[in-house]
Amino acid sequence: MKTVQHKRGTAAILTANNPTIAAGEIVVETDTNRFKVGDGSTAWVSLPYEGINASYLSAGTLADDRLSSSARSSASLYLWANFR
Repeated sequence: MKTVQHKRGTAAILTANNPTIAAGEIVVETDTNRFKVGDGSTAWVSLPYEGINASYLSAGTLADDRLSSSARSSASLYLWANFR
């Protein structure tokens, strides 16, 4: 099995450096466990955080209108891979 490792750093370091993340690249904040997905042109501080939290779940379904398109894709892939 191959291991996938994403770029990572603390929130303070990533905010201070404010890198532009490559399109589709995932970068994780090691101190908050939050992550962002790059679009290739937007700097770190302007990218939204991605992921699913409890407020996005209702009666066991995803409230897709509250998720960004990349979060919907991530959630769909997760659900497909883990619950097929």
